[in-house]
Amino acid sequence: LKSILFSSKVPPTGAQLQGRLAMADYLMSEQMVHDCEKFMIFYAILVFCGGLMGFIKAKSKASLIASSIIATVIVGLVYVALEVNQMFGLGSLMVLSLILMVMFKGKWDKSAQTSDLAAPLDGQAPSKKFMPFGLLTCMSLVAVIWLCLSLAAIVKGS
Repeated sequence: LKSILFSSKVPPTGAQLQGRLAMADYLMSEQMVHDCEKFMIFYAILVFCGGLMGFIKAKSKASLIASSIIATVIVGLVYVALEVNQMFGLGSLMVLSLILMVMFKGKWDKSAQTSDLAAPLDGQAPSKKFMPFGLLTCMSLVAVIWLCLSLAAIVKGS
């Protein structure tokens, strides 16, 4: 990790060096792991809000039920990571976030109107709706990356 942060051909100034060292220390710290766990609670709230949005806009009870279950599982796995087994909890959260990212990406791709997709090309690509699936796809990607870094910090620390 430090080799990535210090790979510039131009020698860093004192302030740049100090900033890079601070970032490297944070990336391998217990504080980053705790911040990741807090982020996963926020992620669970976003997943629930996405389902709530589906219920409000499309009267989809399935969306509300599924998002409630997934948000509860995320919160449960955060509890496991905090109180039972940190590696198992964060590893399970990473797998779940990866699965959700693939699912949300597929739904985001389908969010463009089918009539837009069938129309002849006029120089503009059909637009996809960013909310909620685009946001959830991006947040899932952030979660997966952060969880990978957190697991690496735990392995390095043990």
